[in-house]
Amino acid sequence: MNAHTSLPENPAARAERRDTLWNPDAAACWSLLLTPLFGTYLIIRNWEALGEPGRAVRACWWFALSLVMLILNFYYSLLCSESSPIRMSNVIFLLVWYIAEASPQERFIRERLGTDYARQSWAVALPCALVLFIAYVVGYVRLLALITQVH
Repeated sequence: MNAHTSLPENPAARAERRDTLWNPDAAACWSLLLTPLFGTYLIIRNWEALGEPGRAVRACWWFALSLVMLILNFYYSLLCSESSPIRMSNVIFLLVWYIAEASPQERFIRERLGTDYARQSWAVALPCALVLFIAYVVGYVRLLALITQVH
């Protein structure tokens, strides 16, 4: 069954439907700042809109892994004396994520739709992601200040 029950199931009707998609390359670029969590969420939504539930599930696993990496990075940076927010493991993870998840979707869309597809507006996604990112940074800084005071 389709995740969106109101959507038609047959291929002809699906071809007539014009789903809006986020540009996967732009999502990957924004992930440089907003972490792969952001890009993976958009990739999941794209796979769902493209009628590819198996690929959407695979992207969900990348989302979970990205969340684990973010949490580990958060705690690691609080517990270690090293204060660099950018570690080689983060860069390697971002590169592997791009090669394994973002790039295949970009190729899929380019091969199936070319550049002629309805584009999803960034007007909601980017502000929401920026608010979450700022909340993460503020929370991190406050927690770091609290730990510094205790020690």
